[in-house]
Amino acid sequence: MEQHLGLRWLIVLLAAGVALYLGQTLWQAGIYFADIILVFFLSWLVAFVLSPVSRFLMRHSLPPLAAVSAVYLGLILLLVAVGFLILPLTVSQLQQLGGNLPTYVERMPMFVSQSQDELRARGIPIDLVAIYNQQDLLRRAENLGAIIAQNALFLAQSAALTAFNTVLVLVLSFYIMLDGDRIIDRVVSLLPLRYQDGARLLRANVERTFGGYIRGSLLLGLIYGAGTALVMFHQGLGFVLPVSAFAGAMMFIPFFGSILAMVPPLFIALFTGSLNKVVIVFVVLLIWQQIILHLVSPRVLGHQLGIHPLLVLFSLLVGAKLAGFWGVLFGVPVAAAAYSMVIPFLQRTSENREEPSAGGGAP
Repeated sequence: MEQHLGLRWLIVLLAAGVALYLGQTLWQAGIYFADIILVFFLSWLVAFVLSPVSRFLMRHSLPPLAAVSAVYLGLILLLVAVGFLILPLTVSQLQQLGGNLPTYVERMPMFVSQSQDELRARGIPIDLVAIYNQQDLLRRAENLGAIIAQNALFLAQSAALTAFNTVLVLVLSFYIMLDGDRIIDRVVSLLPLRYQDGARLLRANVERTFGGYIRGSLLLGLIYGAGTALVMFHQGLGFVLPVSAFAGAMMFIPFFGSILAMVPPLFIALFTGSLNKVVIVFVVLLIWQQIILHLVSPRVLGHQLGIHPLLVLFSLLVGAKLAGFWGVLFGVPVAAAAYSMVIPFLQRTSENREEPSAGGGAP
């Protein structure tokens, strides 16, 4: 008996070692082919996000090829408009912002003095002068300004490479959208019958959680970014395009994104406007943000995630640790999709274990 027990433990340890070795090998292979995997992932993501539009057109008597072609024609026109009208202006504003940062910091003593007088007049005992360190801020502003200007110039210089990658992603995503459902149905039909329902349930859960989260977050980001642009334009602030684009992108990040989204508009209002504009921008954006998060978001996202906030935070931190920027963007929807698969499986396993005991009993 002890020999059999020892043999079982030996088999378990060997299986665990083989699993770790295979996992490490797959991880290294994934790192080696990361650029190719990223292109196919982005292609699948574009097709995945746009697939409801093509299905809507198909339901209105358009053949699949015509529906998918119409979707991508509209997407190409949108990208061309962005590339020729919005992108050059955004790059120009980014370069100006990077070059003006040291100048803005040099104006800081005047703003600190004015703010200190305002606080003292209202009886608020905060010594801003003691907190403020001009030399340290100036040094950091010069470094940050150089980084922003260099990245803006790099973005303009790499337009050709970006255009090539965009075309490649669009071509791949076109074929994925056109034949993706047929390929998935074919793969599911090759599975044993007892696994086919589970595979279809898996696909439906991924569509609901991952797809719903990405589409909803895109819509929320567009709405919040547009609101930020309107507020900044109304207050006569500069650098509207890059700041509003950043604010909209931050809405993808749970918890911290809404805080980070308010920093650049307040920064611009602080250095190019006045204290009154800072207060106005802060109050209006705070109200707009609460409307987005508490009124619009529940209607757009609904209960797409269905996971506890602690799990959301955990998946965000793990995603950032494993995949950096991409992990921050997609860690939460991936965790939600995995959670939606694991919980039904555990529930069915628990039910199967309880069925024998429910029917049995002492005679």
